[in-house]
Amino acid sequence: MALPLPLALAGTILKNRILGSSLLFISLAGLTFVIDLNLPLGVAASSLYILIILLSALYPDLTLPLYLAMLCSFLTLAGAFLSPEGGILWVGVINRFVTILTFWGSAVLIVRRRRSEEQLRRLNLELDAFVRTVSHDLRSPLSPILGFAEYLRSEHSASLPADAQLAIEQIEEQGRRMHAMLEDLLQLAIVGSVERPQEPIDTARLVKEVIVRWTQKAHDVNCELRYTGGLPPVQIPESMLTLILDNLVGNAIRYAGSDGAVEIGGEKVTAGIRLYVRDFGSGLSLGERERVFEPFARGSSVKSAPGTGLGLATVRKLAIHYAGSAWVEETPGGGCTFFVELSDAKPLRHWWRRMIG
Repeated sequence: MALPLPLALAGTILKNRILGSSLLFISLAGLTFVIDLNLPLGVAASSLYILIILLSALYPDLTLPLYLAMLCSFLTLAGAFLSPEGGILWVGVINRFVTILTFWGSAVLIVRRRRSEEQLRRLNLELDAFVRTVSHDLRSPLSPILGFAEYLRSEHSASLPADAQLAIEQIEEQGRRMHAMLEDLLQLAIVGSVERPQEPIDTARLVKEVIVRWTQKAHDVNCELRYTGGLPPVQIPESMLTLILDNLVGNAIRYAGSDGAVEIGGEKVTAGIRLYVRDFGSGLSLGERERVFEPFARGSSVKSAPGTGLGLATVRKLAIHYAGSAWVEETPGGGCTFFVELSDAKPLRHWWRRMIG
């Protein structure tokens, strides 16, 4: 049985791809071909090839689906001539013709999606690099501006009129606000640049450290921080989970109101963990709950509170990066409860990539 063209295609795939993954896909195609040879022509077992092409979507190579579509097409045609007699001939021919069209339709869709993902990834990298550059370059002239304003206030305050002193205070206040905004922009840009740890981290310990760090700020506004428990260990980078908690807890303290409380807790869910930070402040209207995660968005009732409007945008970006989501609900009795779900494992594509090389 001579099949020079399919063998040549298989050789091309082996030559241009990582050996382990190539052998896997070619072995699956060969197994399907053997099954096809032992079934009647009208059964069209060649439709099993579609599964092989769909599996190639989990492999990062851009052209592999097209190579496999070509190989499977020739094996399907070969099976039409070599399969034992059975069924009505024209039924088998139509089945195989439709199957081959499905091969190429699936392969083209996979490649187009992969190209779109790659283009989006490249654009995100360029945007993040731009934000890093802007944050760094703008901080350079900001430092001397703040330094000179502080010098004028400390050394010449007595000789300046009241309106000049007020102007210097405004320079310092707005300068500090811009500095905080640049820091938040930088944090937003680095989201996703940290790999997952090999071992799960102790989430309860991390929450307690965050509470200790924010205790003084909470004490200044008579706010109590409470950890209600329930958070299991999770395989998320400690720095990124700390960034989520810092943003949510800091946000809750600012908007909880005096003599308020902030609760931190969570639970294990099917895909990973769901954590929450709950306050009992003024809350958000229904229309503001989705918009509050946009960069620079602020709730209408809390615009006078300090903050840059980037913290919650960073939280959502982190949640999406780790295959989760972030949303806000009303706290019973008033206030907001922010939820964040995070996946505790790498996406299937990453797992498959490690398996097949």
